[in-house]
This record gives sequence, structure tokens and C-alpha cells, in this order.
Amino acid sequence: MKPNATTQAPDPTGTGGQYLVVLRGSLHGDGKEQRALTIGYVAPDEGRLQLTAGEEGLDALILHFPRHDAPIQAAPAVADRALKTWRCLLCSFVYNEAEGLPDEGIAPGTRWEDVPETWSCADCGATKADFEMVEEARSNPRVS
Repeated sequence: MKPNATTQAPDPTGTGGQYLVVLRGSLHGDGKEQRALTIGYVAPDEGRLQLTAGEEGLDALILHFPRHDAPIQAAPAVADRALKTWRCLLCSFVYNEAEGLPDEGIAPGTRWEDVPETWSCADCGATKADFEMVEEARSNPRVS
């Protein structure tokens, strides 16, 4: 791209948002110019930004985030006595079926076998095969 030539960044509508990383050139939006190295976030409801080539041209990386169409569905209720705890053999991270991992899209009550096979431990990257069951969560004990 020739110096001072301009182009429009892709429209963020229909995405979960996008990051624009401008390595050379500049980014224009809201009446402001940001020169390289610039990182800018564009929400799905914001308009397109303009990219302008600098003296050495324009290099920009545009990262789109997937759109989440539906909220996370809660897992069906199961009896507490049936829920288990699993531990990573590599880093000792614990997955408790009763608690799930809501921050990772796994609802409380999700059984280990229902956790997606593509899931990996956020602490060490281990796969489900690197976990072992360590205990069954106990229901309230009876008082004798």
C-alpha cells in the first residue's frame, strides 16, 4: 500500500468484537489518529475504523472474536451424592463436578464425561486423559 493510502477495517458487526493491531501506519477513529504500534478494540456495535499507510506502508493484524449466540445452558440437576472430583496428574488442578467451571463455559453439575474432549487444563494444558478421579462428593451424612 502506498504512503497515505487508506482502507477500511472489516466491519465488526456480527462478531464478538475485534482487535486491530497496527504495526506500521496508523488507525483513525472517533476523530483521533493512533500511530503504530497501536492496539485497538472495536465492539460489535461500533463502526469500521480507517487504516492509513505510513511512509513504510501498512501492516495490520485483525483478530475477530467468535460471537456467542446462546448463553451457557445449566446442566441438568443431579444428586450431590453422584458428583465426583477429578485431579490433574501433572499440576494437581481439581475439577469438581458440583462446581463445574462457569468461567470456561462448563456449568455446575456437569459430569466429567460430559466435559468436551477438546477441554484442557488452564493451569498446565493437560488433557482429560491426564486426570484421575480422587473422591466422590458426599451427600449430607445421616446423624445417628
